[in-house]
Amino acid sequence: MIINTDGTLKVYDGPVGSADVATGTWTLTGQNFKATYHYVEGSDVMVNAVLNPSNLLTGTWGFAPSNTSGGSFTLTKQ
Repeated sequence: MIINTDGTLKVYDGPVGSADVATGTWTLTGQNFKATYHYVEGSDVMVNAVLNPSNLLTGTWGFAPSNTSGGSFTLTKQ
């Protein structure tokens, strides 16, 4: 996941060179991170997470309109 400062993001899901790509938008209110992104083949995904002081995003994701149906995740800033 590449999170841009302009409120957009890009998600690569799968092996390098053949990953599915999705694009979307995000917001950060306090420590609450929310994002929605869309895959070319048609799936919409919603994310709800918390940005921890150690730059970890921890939360859940799901296929819209749910943000929990897919499971949980943790992302580390690189």
